[in-house]
Amino acid sequence: MKVFVFFGGESVEHDISIITAMQVLRVRPDFVPVYIARDGIMWMGERLKNVNVYTNFERRAKGVKKVSFLSGRPFLFCERGLRKTVKVDFALLCMHGHFGEDGGLQSVLESCHIPYSSSNSVSCALCMDKIFMKNVLDSSGVPNVKGYALNYDEYLLNPKRILKDIEKSVKFPLILKPARLGSSIGIRVVKTKEEFCESVEFCAKFDNRILVEKYLDDIVEYNCAGVCVNGEVVTSNVYKVENNSAIFSFEEKYLKGVKEESAFSNLKPNADEFTLDVGEREGERLDVGDKEKFEGKCDKKEVVDKYDKKEVGGCFVEKGLKNIENNYKKDEKSVKNALKSEKSLEKQIKMLTTKVYKIFDCFGVVRADFIFDRSQNKLYVNELNTIPGSLAFHLFKNLTFKALISALVEEGLERQKRENFVRAYDSPALDVFEKIDFAKK
Repeated sequence: MKVFVFFGGESVEHDISIITAMQVLRVRPDFVPVYIARDGIMWMGERLKNVNVYTNFERRAKGVKKVSFLSGRPFLFCERGLRKTVKVDFALLCMHGHFGEDGGLQSVLESCHIPYSSSNSVSCALCMDKIFMKNVLDSSGVPNVKGYALNYDEYLLNPKRILKDIEKSVKFPLILKPARLGSSIGIRVVKTKEEFCESVEFCAKFDNRILVEKYLDDIVEYNCAGVCVNGEVVTSNVYKVENNSAIFSFEEKYLKGVKEESAFSNLKPNADEFTLDVGEREGERLDVGDKEKFEGKCDKKEVVDKYDKKEVGGCFVEKGLKNIENNYKKDEKSVKNALKSEKSLEKQIKMLTTKVYKIFDCFGVVRADFIFDRSQNKLYVNELNTIPGSLAFHLFKNLTFKALISALVEEGLERQKRENFVRAYDSPALDVFEKIDFAKK
């Protein structure tokens, strides 16, 4: 069976997609890389496994082939003469953003009857569009920050009215987000009316649909991933986002302190010996059906007793717990109360991750991002990423990356078998139509 890794694309997250794919290909070098360039052309070849190719693609990508799909056929074809090259048994999607995470590529794969690793085209489209996603969350009773859907074309017709509506419904300070972008690109924090107009123009460079939300300045951000295993949604560990800026920007996510190859710093050279790097402990190898280990549950006794040995294990956010220990080291009761509160929040985050995964009919690895407003003591779902960066493998503390990839492939193949629904219906409609005498009509 040949598994093809799709990455790149006409997206502002193009480079991050390449990094995700390189991580996968280092662990599974037997997979076949398919790179979608910034102009939308697809390329296939072994040289695409070298990250240096992409810094000067035209000069360095010698020997790679232009390929394309043909609807109804599960093959990649060479551009010249549509000569069949190889059957695509499975597509592992490492695409982020436009045409990869928004349902575009998923629709193409569905039309070619190719099984793939992510949520379906409808789920991806809903999750990618922050405004549609917020509408679904509201209708499902899932807590999320109050927002306003701004259409740039309508805004140009009457900007004063739009601003007045926003002041009534959301109120300053605000945060503006292009509706269909990821990786925090194009986001602006707005504190005054003067900043608002300029920020709208800036966001409109990326999308004509802009989500305007109330800006919360006393927050903690958390990540939790969900993945479908044996038909059941399994959640990852919950991790606190370390962020010193007003927003968790693209620079904070990917560029702060990054050195060459640092994106692969937690990958071991030998793919067969690969485990997740989780500080002083390594994630153990496991059967993907083992739900307890998949979720990183900790069966050790009280976490407080383990601080001196630095064995927080698979329990909730190690950095968060360590901070609690530092702040309340001399007060055992305060430590236990804080831990209880943290564990309650962890449980709520995991519960909401599972809930939104099911609401949007997700599949594969999906990362849910949360905001906890400390001033109001409220937890909000911020957004869903149907193909998260690095496939969110770092969130599954006790799971090897290789095992996670295997689970995605196995589950994707099983989904195609289950969803072999009736797509055609033979009826006498054409015979009836043929007999109609339109001249008499």
